[in-house]
Amino acid sequence: MIATALLALTVLAGTLLAQRASTRRQRSMQADTALVDAERLVERYDRTYADVEQREREFDELSLQLLRRPTAEEEAAADRAERELAQQRRRREGTFYQVLDLLSRAERLGASPEATQPVRARLYLAKFREASLTHDSFSKELYRDLVRDNDPSGLLEAELAARTKISITSEPVGRQRAALSPGRAAQPLRGG
Repeated sequence: MIATALLALTVLAGTLLAQRASTRRQRSMQADTALVDAERLVERYDRTYADVEQREREFDELSLQLLRRPTAEEEAAADRAERELAQQRRRREGTFYQVLDLLSRAERLGASPEATQPVRARLYLAKFREASLTHDSFSKELYRDLVRDNDPSGLLEAELAARTKISITSEPVGRQRAALSPGRAAQPLRGG
């Protein structure tokens, strides 16, 4: 009788341990899936920025056309472009928050910060680039700090510090050109 009870307890303990191990494996697989989904969305988020930029340029061109007496078709095209651009921005913003949710889920399921931080850093880097292109200095600083906080290895530091070099040649040499930089006064440049 005691032997039967001990055998039953042993079987029960083994079953509970097996269930626990199975639950851990399931959680680990779910965390991995959430992490892979987040990585995929970050890549898509990064790729779609070129589309948004193109639509913004198109909208800017249409807006310039509206400064003169626009036709009804031009006004309709500008309205349509503005709606499409707003919709695309909302989708991108939704993707941004979806990635953050997936990363939080992965962490709740047991993913390590070492696994989630690089994905989060790449997402914030995409937002940093977006803020840089739109000359949003507040957001640029915010996302620069978030990239650094989530990139302890410093692999993305070079991209944060990247500068664009331009070369201006004027004909004839020495002719003055105005160079405008957002937030700064125009300063004449000497060609050469």
